[in-house]
Amino acid sequence: MKYIYILLILLWPQMMVYAQSSDSTLLQIEQYPLSIQDFLEATPRESLYNLDSLQLQAALQTYIDFRLQLIKAQQLGLHRDSVVLTELNAYRKTLLPRYLNKKAAVERLARQTIYKRMQQEVRVSHIFIKIKNWRNTREIKAVLQKMDSLRNALVAGADFAALARRYSQAVRSRSRGGDIGYITSPQQDPRLEAAAYTLPIGEISHPIRTRYGFHLIKVQARIPHRGERLVSHIMLRRRVGEPTQDSLAKEKIYKIYKSLQAGAGWDSLCRIYSEHKVSRSSGGKLPWFSGGRMPLSFEKAAYTLKQKGSFSAPIRTAYGWHLLRLDSTRALRSYAQLKAGLLAHLRQDSTRLSMITQAYYEILQEEQQWKESAEKPKILAAFDQSLSVGQWKMPQDKALLNQPLGFTAKESIPIPAVLFYRYALAHQKAVSLDYQTYAKLLYTFFVRELLQTRAEAMLDRKYPEYKRSMQQFTEAVLATELKKRAVWDKAAQDKVGLNAYFAQHKAQYAIQYQVQGGVEAQLFQSKDQLQLHKAVEAFQQGTYLVRTWEEYPLFFENNNEQVFPKYRKILTDVYKLHQGVLGSNIKVTSSRSQGVSDAAYKQYCDRIEKAFRDLGVAKEHIQFVCRQAGTPQPGHACRFTLGVQTKGMRAIPQAFEGVRIKNGFMKKSTLPAGIALKPGVQQFESDGIYYWVNVQDVQTDRPKTLEEIKGFVIRDYQQAQEKSWMAKLRKAYKVKILPEGLRLLQEMIKKTEAK
Repeated sequence: MKYIYILLILLWPQMMVYAQSSDSTLLQIEQYPLSIQDFLEATPRESLYNLDSLQLQAALQTYIDFRLQLIKAQQLGLHRDSVVLTELNAYRKTLLPRYLNKKAAVERLARQTIYKRMQQEVRVSHIFIKIKNWRNTREIKAVLQKMDSLRNALVAGADFAALARRYSQAVRSRSRGGDIGYITSPQQDPRLEAAAYTLPIGEISHPIRTRYGFHLIKVQARIPHRGERLVSHIMLRRRVGEPTQDSLAKEKIYKIYKSLQAGAGWDSLCRIYSEHKVSRSSGGKLPWFSGGRMPLSFEKAAYTLKQKGSFSAPIRTAYGWHLLRLDSTRALRSYAQLKAGLLAHLRQDSTRLSMITQAYYEILQEEQQWKESAEKPKILAAFDQSLSVGQWKMPQDKALLNQPLGFTAKESIPIPAVLFYRYALAHQKAVSLDYQTYAKLLYTFFVRELLQTRAEAMLDRKYPEYKRSMQQFTEAVLATELKKRAVWDKAAQDKVGLNAYFAQHKAQYAIQYQVQGGVEAQLFQSKDQLQLHKAVEAFQQGTYLVRTWEEYPLFFENNNEQVFPKYRKILTDVYKLHQGVLGSNIKVTSSRSQGVSDAAYKQYCDRIEKAFRDLGVAKEHIQFVCRQAGTPQPGHACRFTLGVQTKGMRAIPQAFEGVRIKNGFMKKSTLPAGIALKPGVQQFESDGIYYWVNVQDVQTDRPKTLEEIKGFVIRDYQQAQEKSWMAKLRKAYKVKILPEGLRLLQEMIKKTEAK
C-alpha cells in the first residue's frame, strides 16, 4: 500500500486543518481568518440557543482556544505524525462502508449482465468429471489431462453425445448425451453461464472449473427468451427399483388422461389422484417458471402447450409421471419488476462474489476514467519464470521504469511502471501459475488497489458530509494529541508537582473524598431466632454439615451389591453439592449389623469411595464415620448416610434456611440499627430480624490518601497545567474578534431561535 500512498501525495494536495469560507469573517488568528460558518460547524447548535452576550463570548473563547491548539499542532507537524495518521486511518475505515459500498456494483451486475443475458436462452450440452478431493493435485492433473484429451477428440470431429454418454459423470444429462436443455441467467454456476453466453454455437469450451469438478460445454443453440409459464400438474410418483409399480403408475396416468379427454374435471381428478401433496389441494398449481428451471421433458411439454386450459399427454421425469395444464403465460418481465429479486439473489449467491467485485472495479474505472497505456505489453514483458517461484528481480532500465502503465483521462497523470514493479516485488510468491498469467494477475491487483485508494482519496470531493466528518475528527485528534504530549503526559509523570498540588488542595480533597467508617465483622441475621442460634453454634464449632441425605440412605444386603448403578442419583446429588461448596468434604456415616465383619464392611466403604472417586472426588475429601454396631434395618447388612460438611461460612445459608451472613468490612451506612461500634459479640433484634454480630475492628471516617484518589488528583492537576499552558499559548498568537462578524453571528442566532 505504501507505493499507492506515495503516488497519492503526488496527485492530491494535503488536507488542510483550517477551513476557509467566503462567509463573513468572525475572527482572525495571526494570518488565519475564520468565518462565522467555521464557528457554527465547530459548535453544537443546541449550545447556542438562549445565550446572552457573556455566554456567547465564553463560547467564542472556547472556540479560539481550540483553533490555537490546531495551529500549534500543525506547526509542530502533528498532522504528519504516525500516531495521528494511524488513528485517522482507523476512523476513515469505519466511514468507508457508507460511501464505498458495493451496492452500485450489484445493481450494475444485475442490470448490465444478468438481465441482459436473460434476454436469451441457451441450449447447452456438457461432459462433466467430478473432483473428489480438491487437495489431491494428482487427481486434478489426471482429470484435466482427460478433459484435454476429450476436447481434442471433439475438436477433431468426435460425436459429443457419444462421448458424453461414455465419459460424463453427470447422472441426469449423461443418458441424453450431455444435453442440459435451455438455460438462462442466473441459474448456473457463473463460470458455466459466462461460457454458455460467450462461446460461439457449435464450438467446444476449454475445461471449466466449478465447485464440483470440471466441464466441457458445447452451445447447441440460442433463442430469444420464451417467456414464463404457469402450469398445473397431476403427478404419480416414481417408484425407484419397482418396475411393476412404475408400470402400474403409467397405466393409471393414461387412464386419467383419457378421463380428461372425455371431459372430466381437472381439479377433481387432481384431488383424487395426484401424489404431489403440496399442490393437489389447489388443483396442482405450480409457481411461474422459465427455461432451465424444470426437468427437460417437463419444460418441453409446458412450452409446447399454446392455449390456456389445454393439457399435455403423459410425460415422465425423474420424479414420476405428469399431466400438465397450461394456466397462463407472460413475457419476460421488465428489469424494474425483477430488480428486487435479482439483487437479493446476487447478494446471497457466494459464487458470484468475483462478478460483483469485477463490476465494482469497472465502476471505479469509469468514474476515474482510467485507461491502460499502449506500453502495457512491454511492461509485462519484463517478467520471466522467476516470478512464479517468488524470485523475480526488478529491471534496471530507467526508460522502462518510467514507462506509463496507465493514466486517468481527467488528470492525464501517468502511473509509472516502477510503482507496479515495486508492488510485484513486494507481493510475489511461489505459485502454480505460469509467469505470464501470474504477472497479469498482479497487474489486476495493483490497478484495483490503485483505483480503490484513489476512490477513497476522492471521497471528500464527492461527499461533503464525509469531508466534514473527517475534518472534525482530524481536528479533534490533533487537539487531543497536542494536549496529551504538551500537558497531560508530563503532568501524569510529574510526581513532585503532583504531590505539591495535592498538598495545596488537601483540605478540598478531604471534604470531597472520604473513607466512610465501619466495622470488620461477621454478621448473621434471620427472622427465625432458633435457626440463627443453630447457625452461629455451627459456625463457632468450626465444622458443620451443609446437608445430609437421611431420607435417602444407602442399604446393602450382601457383598455382591454394586453401589453406583443402584444409587446413581443420590451419589450424583452429593457430588454436585460438594463441588458447589468450596473447601467441603463428603461425610459418610455408617451403621452395620453385628454379624458384618470388618472385611465385609471395608468392602462396602471401598465401593462407595470408588463411586465418588469415579465422579472426580479426591480421596482426601471423603470421610468415613462408623457408629457402634447395631441393626440398621431388618434384612440389611449396612446403612450409610451421606452428607457434605465444611468449615467455611459461605455454605451456612445452604445449611440453615433463612439465615443470611456477611463477613468482612461493612460501612456504617449498611449496618443494622442497634449495632454498637465497638469490638466484641453483640446479639439484638431490630424490626423483626434477629442479629448476631462479632465485631473485630472499628474504623472511623477519614479523608482518602493521595494513592486512593490518585486518578482524580492527576485529572485535576492536568486540568490546572492545561489552563496554565493555554494562557501561554494565548500570549504567543495575535487574536482579533471582528465587531461586524460578531454582530452578524448574534443576528443569525436570534433568527434561529425565532424559528
